[in-house]
Amino acid sequence: MLVGGYYRQHSNFTFATAPKSGHFMPYDNYDVAKAFLDDFTQNNSLTCHNPEGCRVNVQMCSAMNNCSGHGSCMDNGMCMCEPTHKGADCSFEAHRMTNETEEFTISSVGDEWIYLTHEHPEGDLSDWTVTMTAKYGSKFSVYISKEFDESPNQFFYDIYVTEVKPGIPFTLSRDFVSRDNFTVALHIHGYN
Repeated sequence: MLVGGYYRQHSNFTFATAPKSGHFMPYDNYDVAKAFLDDFTQNNSLTCHNPEGCRVNVQMCSAMNNCSGHGSCMDNGMCMCEPTHKGADCSFEAHRMTNETEEFTISSVGDEWIYLTHEHPEGDLSDWTVTMTAKYGSKFSVYISKEFDESPNQFFYDIYVTEVKPGIPFTLSRDFVSRDNFTVALHIHGYN
């Protein structure tokens, strides 16, 4: 069951809350807020009330800098990045790892995302390892997608490890990932 919110009622007073609704529930526009609630209570989903349609993909792509010139905007407003770039707006150049043994030192001190892609020759069954270490005092989290062309993040991933401590090496291998071609997103927690 999908829950869009909760309510409590006492006599003729009703309090409704839509958790994490953010700007979707305008507090200063009664008509829009009521339409939002009516859609959920009567239709179980949001309904477009604009006779000209409610597509927002053009505005979404524009807000994402039209995929930063390194991807294509899809009909759903999301970017499909070139293999060399990652992130929702394709603005991160991915560090490509192709060696059997890769050492990657994280030297960021601020809050940052870094993307790595790993390609291992098809049919080559030799072992490989990728070791990541934070050089300075920042922890980092690792988000892995088992697909080479995806951009993992804190909401979309196949495997994740949170808050790897600085100075402690974190190693990926075929035993851990079980794929030869994959994408890693490192989120450096520069501000705790």
